[in-house]
Amino acid sequence: MGNKVTRRNLALSVVALVLGLACAQTTPSAPNQRQPLTSPSGSFVLTLPIEENRVNPQYEGTRVWKVTISDPDGNVVYKDARSEFVGYLNVYWVWDSDDRVWLYSSDTGDVFFWELVGDEWVKTRWGAAGREIDRPLEPPPELYPPYAH
Repeated sequence: MGNKVTRRNLALSVVALVLGLACAQTTPSAPNQRQPLTSPSGSFVLTLPIEENRVNPQYEGTRVWKVTISDPDGNVVYKDARSEFVGYLNVYWVWDSDDRVWLYSSDTGDVFFWELVGDEWVKTRWGAAGREIDRPLEPPPELYPPYAH
């Protein structure tokens, strides 16, 4: 009889595991980690693939999150080739109402933003424990994960 209980428990455990994995794969990511993410104007689409670094010697051989901005047709207009956001740590991102990309690094607490200046995307470090730039810009509150509020 003990053998039947063990087999039954094992079977139930396997079913629970399979159902758990299926649910995990269909659960959407955090709101500030969804991709692709279209800008408020609809002019740009943001993705953050994790790719092997091939340009930044400091992170040679490391997989990094790469801020990638495309037009609505899928043509890449910007990719952060010198990314330092290692792929095994979390980052969070949002667009603001002015089509700026904001990114929060959970590893360092750093906040960066990317904005279109003329016809070029420019990456700027906003700060870590607060604004460290001379512009009155603030990241959208939804950028931060719940533990960082």
